[in-house]
Amino acid sequence: MLNGCAKRGAPPGGPEDKSPPRIISSSPADGDTLVPNDSRIEIDFDEPVKSDETTVMIYPTMKDLFVRFHSKSLEIQHRTPLQENTTYTILLTPNFSDRHGNRIGKTVEIAFSTGSAIDTLELRGNIVDGELFLDIGGAAVAVYADSTMSEPPMRLTFSAEDGSFKIRHLPFKRVWVFAGIGIGNELQWGKAIKIAVPHNATLLPQNRKLTLVLAKNDTLPPKIISTSAVDSFTFRLKFDEFSNIDTIAESLNAKIWLDPTDSTSVLARMKNSPLGKS
Repeated sequence: MLNGCAKRGAPPGGPEDKSPPRIISSSPADGDTLVPNDSRIEIDFDEPVKSDETTVMIYPTMKDLFVRFHSKSLEIQHRTPLQENTTYTILLTPNFSDRHGNRIGKTVEIAFSTGSAIDTLELRGNIVDGELFLDIGGAAVAVYADSTMSEPPMRLTFSAEDGSFKIRHLPFKRVWVFAGIGIGNELQWGKAIKIAVPHNATLLPQNRKLTLVLAKNDTLPPKIISTSAVDSFTFRLKFDEFSNIDTIAESLNAKIWLDPTDSTSVLARMKNSPLGKS
């Protein structure tokens, strides 16, 4: 039998590592200008980091981009030259971690420019759940040049645990800001669990914080509840929710306008013939 109790103390090798990795240096450094187009992009850390390419991004996005991890550093390899007179931002997402799984827990940015100046516009705000009235951390916040999202976002970040977010070095004064939960790194907005969609563009700079309110993502099309004739040329369609009148007009080949007495109904006048005639 063993006499006495086991001694308490730190496990072999020293105390348990509970600290996230810290950046020691980067090349280019944050704020550098006149960076050559063929520059190597490297970031050095104070400890070995986990190899996870999904936690490292660069904006504007580039083709033929590869992330290589080397214990305490990472390298972003690009086969095509960097664009002239362009501000680039390297993004480490909140899930970036060391090999013990200690996440940095916030978005970390490094920005540099291939031109003589770096973009300086900045956007700040917070993400709020519209149902729970709580600040939401971990939400993706994407900035687009227009509302169609036809091109990749200019910038992407993630809200901190207190719901706050900050996006630096934006190139345009007029931007469209979207936010969502559950969209993944591929920004699949249609799969969002909750989403915030802007009604208007945001003009920068602005002195106040932008509040984005998340709501459940409605992925179901509207349903027709009833139809009724208004006169020989016009009929009314009542839906179970507010509907996009442009989409309805295309499908019916009719002139469509909202019913001023009911926001879930539209009035339609056929372009080719009176109602009931071929």
